[in-house]
Amino acid sequence: MQTRLEASEDAILRVQDGLKYLRLEDYEKANEYFDALLVSDENNALAWTYKGLALAGRGNASEALKCIDRAMKIDPSLRLAWYAKSQTLEILGRVSESNEYLAKLTSSQPTDALGFFARALAWSGQDPDKAINDLRKAIKLRPKYAEAYAMRGILYRQKRDYDLAISDFTKAIEIDSQFASAYTSRGNCYRQKGDLARAIEDHTKAINLNPKYGTAYFNRGRAYVEKGDYRAARSDWEKAVSLEPPNSRIRAAADKNLQTLKEEGHY
Repeated sequence: MQTRLEASEDAILRVQDGLKYLRLEDYEKANEYFDALLVSDENNALAWTYKGLALAGRGNASEALKCIDRAMKIDPSLRLAWYAKSQTLEILGRVSESNEYLAKLTSSQPTDALGFFARALAWSGQDPDKAINDLRKAIKLRPKYAEAYAMRGILYRQKRDYDLAISDFTKAIEIDSQFASAYTSRGNCYRQKGDLARAIEDHTKAINLNPKYGTAYFNRGRAYVEKGDYRAARSDWEKAVSLEPPNSRIRAAADKNLQTLKEEGHY
């Protein structure tokens, strides 16, 4: 008979192919993968959680919440589901309920890599140093944890420690060469260091991996503006607007940037 930990590790193995689509931010294909997986493994709480995240990524928060609730019913101790629920509730405007799940996470005592990763996500908006410490523990338990390296890279970038951030994004890419969001995140670090050529190269790699990746087009547009190539920036931001859902933060930012280009006579 499997122990709870062994069952959890088996569930992690089963969702790996779907995670590849989430790393590409190809939420439609991720959703299709988890749908297929759940036909044969309907009690995989982790798959239900990731399906919820994929639906949230497509702007369908109400359906996402149903999937996450299903995951929590199967495994009430799954901390990643707690975090997913907190984020989905926030999208739905249920902020106080969202905060309750974040508080539950930050006060929990995980012992496994996934638990430390989930708690780090909860800490990331409150105490980045505690989040980084949890990610360090997650990586120690699972040395090839691409998401943990990428998340730590995001936190180092927020702290303006671009070299450490680049190192972590590079490690995530070494683990999974298809990790599109790690490429575009590393590209942002190169742009902030003034290395526009490498920034554009990384954003382009992300776009080549997922031609529907609106965030990567938006980020490359920012690099093109700093390079002085306004025509290329305009093209990328128009593409981002066409790809992102109406309520997307990226779409709103791209629209605003296009308006600025027009006002400055670059349109």
